[in-house]
Amino acid sequence: MVSTHRTAMLLVLYLIAVAGPCNAQEPLLAESPKPPVVLVPATPAQPAVDPLLQTVETKTGRELAEKPWFWRFLEGMAIGAATYNTQKQSDGRPQTPTTVKP
Repeated sequence: MVSTHRTAMLLVLYLIAVAGPCNAQEPLLAESPKPPVVLVPATPAQPAVDPLLQTVETKTGRELAEKPWFWRFLEGMAIGAATYNTQKQSDGRPQTPTTVKP
């Protein structure tokens, strides 16, 4: 029985001694690789100009403000519904199975 304990102890010591050098990493002071060189054009790229966007007429502030009453009413309803749903989802109410999750 003593020989099995001694054999087991010698086996463990041997594994510890052999495992150390096998998993050795390279020294930390080794020369690190150089970062890759990224070539950048000398002049920045210019955005493409769409000729169709240049032909669109711009409206004045007065023309934008003159909307029919029903259009303003529908916009107000849509904004109100979106605000209500956002508040309902973020105020801690329990979520129902039909609640739309963002």
